[in-house]
Amino acid sequence: MKLNKKIVLVSAVALMALSPAVALTQNNEPVFAASKKAVKNTIKTSANGITLYNSKGNFYTGKLKVKSDSTVKTYGNPVWITSRISLLSTDSFPVIRINNGQNYVWLGDKGYIKSNCLGSINKKGVINIARNGYVYDKNGKRLKSYRGGKATVTRNQKIKYAGKLTETSRELYYYVGSGAYVKAKDISQVAGKNVMFLKTNTYVYNKKGQRIKKQGTLRKGTLVTYSGSAKAASSSDDFFFYPSESSNKDPQALKQYKIKGEVYYALGGGRYVKAVNVSKINGQYVFTKQPTYVIPRADMYVLNKDLKETSKVVRAGSKVKIDQVLIDTDYTDPQLYVRIAGTKDQFLYWTDAGDYPDEDEGNFSFRFFMDDNHNFAESTQSLVTFKQGLEKTTPLYNAQGQLVDLGGKYLEKAARGNFLPENNYQVDYARYIWLPSEKKAELFYHLIGTTFSMRDPHSKYEYTWVKQNVGSVYVKASDVTFKGLKVKTQNTAEEATKLAEK
Repeated sequence: MKLNKKIVLVSAVALMALSPAVALTQNNEPVFAASKKAVKNTIKTSANGITLYNSKGNFYTGKLKVKSDSTVKTYGNPVWITSRISLLSTDSFPVIRINNGQNYVWLGDKGYIKSNCLGSINKKGVINIARNGYVYDKNGKRLKSYRGGKATVTRNQKIKYAGKLTETSRELYYYVGSGAYVKAKDISQVAGKNVMFLKTNTYVYNKKGQRIKKQGTLRKGTLVTYSGSAKAASSSDDFFFYPSESSNKDPQALKQYKIKGEVYYALGGGRYVKAVNVSKINGQYVFTKQPTYVIPRADMYVLNKDLKETSKVVRAGSKVKIDQVLIDTDYTDPQLYVRIAGTKDQFLYWTDAGDYPDEDEGNFSFRFFMDDNHNFAESTQSLVTFKQGLEKTTPLYNAQGQLVDLGGKYLEKAARGNFLPENNYQVDYARYIWLPSEKKAELFYHLIGTTFSMRDPHSKYEYTWVKQNVGSVYVKASDVTFKGLKVKTQNTAEEATKLAEK
């Protein structure tokens, strides 16, 4: 076997105590070299929580424990394990098709039923119909016949789902003993070498962007070592990653080479791979600063800036370009959204923000993850929050600069179940108002709306909220913290003063 010098590919057939090198076996599996400082036949797990699997790719139930960010001995060669996943328990089922504002459920062939006709479905794919209805085609048009009979369904009817109920997943695993395996994508080092995880089949290129054919194709799902080491990410880096999923501080990046307008990572020895083919570095997801795309698992409604459904729909399996990831923190159960590229007010809902980033969760998959440090409300609204010490009084003023009598109550948003909202209030403009009591003009923000949720501290119940119409009101700028989109100021302090003197 002839070895090409200076590239170290990790995914497996043997460990070699040689200088960094790479070659492909007859099965197109890379061979890799161990670091001189590291013990052969070891891996280092990623800094995130580690899940162990058995030889069938299912969750491991044995006694072995493996910690995050720890070096673990491996046994034998890494192996490809094909596991079967039930689609009935994933976000991909049922498959929803939207036509003219109506949700339809796919029956696995040419038939669709309205979603309100769907009852339960058992593990064998037998659907129990919840109510009488019709069978439609993918465009929402009623079929004349279905499966050799009438194109109707009746309550409690049993229909066999005709689509696939399972799918297979083939992934590379490292055996760590006692019947336990670790997925390659959850590994940060092999034999002391930091590694990248390949999301797709990958070619190797030279510094001119020309394919090096003798290197063959590096397989999807394998690990490859890289040249150099990670450094603090700079503003010029298109791709970056974090030391762990639990922190969005101190982003890191590998040196990135621009070749013919594309970004590459160096493997050493004048060899490079395209950065877009790498989804993890040192066991951590790669993020991008550039617009990317998501692929919906089912048809989805586009949401407006108020998170209300619009008439616009994106289809399952389509590529939707996005340019921002946002978190709605209005309640203590933060939710995550993405903004459709080229728009200011069109969004798609992913799922709970606590699951981000995770390629197996949510209503759509990401080509690349993006930073989620954008607050949804602050990116789409103009908000104020009362400063500390004023949360229990929330002074409001009318257009004449007079305090509004709230009867001892104060502004506070009502809880939603166990979730408490942030007490942010939308404003639409700023204005200087003359204050008779202080004999000067001060800046105020105008609150959107006239009826607000109020807390009554004198109620006999600890948590009592009431709705109260207070009319058009303002808050003093010095009493609140402003955040979000800027608002226009309608006048100046001098204009407000002159108006009061008339």
